[in-house]
Amino acid sequence: MGENVTIEILQNQVKELTDKVDKLNEIVRLLCKAKMPDPRYPYSHWLLYKGIDNKLKRKLGYVLNMLDMRFRGEAVEMPKKTAFVDGDLKQVLYVNQKPTFEEVCVILKSLLGEKCPSNVDTYILMMSLLREGLHVELSTHLLVDASKNTDYSAHNFSQFI
Repeated sequence: MGENVTIEILQNQVKELTDKVDKLNEIVRLLCKAKMPDPRYPYSHWLLYKGIDNKLKRKLGYVLNMLDMRFRGEAVEMPKKTAFVDGDLKQVLYVNQKPTFEEVCVILKSLLGEKCPSNVDTYILMMSLLREGLHVELSTHLLVDASKNTDYSAHNFSQFI
């Protein structure tokens, strides 16, 4: 009998904590939308707005570094084991040629899923990186490549750019 009561108390505490976490997540989302983004940190704002956690941010950083290496013409080799990318993504990421905007869209969709569902999200991410001074050459190259497609004119985008 005492064991069942303890289990029930613990289940209630877990439910209460889960509810609190959900409420905090919603508050963060609302604050992110309501506050004026700091123009010095558009990439950081993008991460916050998209709900990218630290683990996913590290994976994204790894992928951006690999794309940067490819852009600079450095040889990229597929590691035997990495916690950052899985099988399907490895085949697309570890190619020794300059990345294209469309290719990066596919890579980011694979990595981030619903957090980066469209090419517009990729465009905004690249603009955010560029404006924060991160991966400047890569971002510039990809934005120029994207500009060849008339759907990606800067006036169509959000607060990130």
